[in-house]
Amino acid sequence: MEDLDDKLEEFKSWHEDLMAWERFQDELERIRGENFWDDRLEFEDKKLPLPQEEASTQSLTTPHAHSSWTKQNSLLSKKDKDMAAPNLLGKAGEDAAAAYLQKKGYIICDRNWRMNHLELDIIATKDDVLVFVEVKTRRNTEYREPYEAVDWKKIRHIVMAADTYIKLHDFDGAVRFDIVTVVGKEGNFEIQHIEDAFDSPIF
Repeated sequence: MEDLDDKLEEFKSWHEDLMAWERFQDELERIRGENFWDDRLEFEDKKLPLPQEEASTQSLTTPHAHSSWTKQNSLLSKKDKDMAAPNLLGKAGEDAAAAYLQKKGYIICDRNWRMNHLELDIIATKDDVLVFVEVKTRRNTEYREPYEAVDWKKIRHIVMAADTYIKLHDFDGAVRFDIVTVVGKEGNFEIQHIEDAFDSPIF
């Protein structure tokens, strides 16, 4: 039994690392697709640090030091906003995808469902079919098409989460995996719905 417990703990640790890595990969794809690093590099060029010789001698109570601190603090606020932009776009994309599905007659059961390290964007039903929808939002398709970010690792993650969801809700019926891509800016999104985008693989 001790060997079995050790194996289970080892598997749990491996699974947690895999989920963390997949989330990192997904976020990296989102950042690349939105040219985030170009914006950040442009931001870095605008920093206004205190000159070295003045920074070592001036007190924070002096007008010059206070002015520089205010500028730097303002720049940090802008950086925080830049960092939050991808998340805001993703949220807007998921809202648009959910509204689009509802117009097509889907009933939304859950959104942003999470269980430990497992997560699903949208779970919906239509014609007695339980549909797990992965939403991919991008500002443009210059880097690559949004659906291409759903690779085999992401598919594995989705299927594992779907399997957990099905067992928790004791669902016994037809299941489908869809992808909805959302491209553009909020209020002017171009939405594509790919039904039956992939089959559930056997792991």
